[in-house]
Amino acid sequence: MPKINEYINLNKPKPVEIVQELKDEHKVPSFEEFMKDYRVDEKVESGYRGELESYSDIRVEKGYGPGNSMSEEEKKETLKKTIGVVGGVGTAALSIACPPAGAAVMASTAIYAGTAKTVSALAPKDSTTKEIADFAGDICIISGSIGSGPNALKRTRDEINKK
Repeated sequence: MPKINEYINLNKPKPVEIVQELKDEHKVPSFEEFMKDYRVDEKVESGYRGELESYSDIRVEKGYGPGNSMSEEEKKETLKKTIGVVGGVGTAALSIACPPAGAAVMASTAIYAGTAKTVSALAPKDSTTKEIADFAGDICIISGSIGSGPNALKRTRDEINKK
């Protein structure tokens, strides 16, 4: 005789759903009736107002989820370092694969960094031009310092081999 799984009930009744109309006492009130009893919660209203006003301002960055406590300066520094490191690693890889191309990229990076820092020095204080030039110059300096590694190692190796 086959063993029947004790967890399966073959005589289980089918689920039934009851659908019926709501009685008059459960009707949705009209807007006027609803507004007679309605009390405004100031915290909720100000929260909605602030959120809705921020939609029209594209400068307001929308923050979602945990971890949005990073200040604007921290974000800029993190972005600057990340772009600089990625650029530097790319330049270093290019210098290893094709030293003349790596040297050309290093030269252009140095020129760009110098130009950006000059523009920053000449720009008015607290201006967008100064901020952008500083940002670009710092990225080039980080990138150049990382990217120059393989060229410096190659020059050192070549000098050792000459002796």
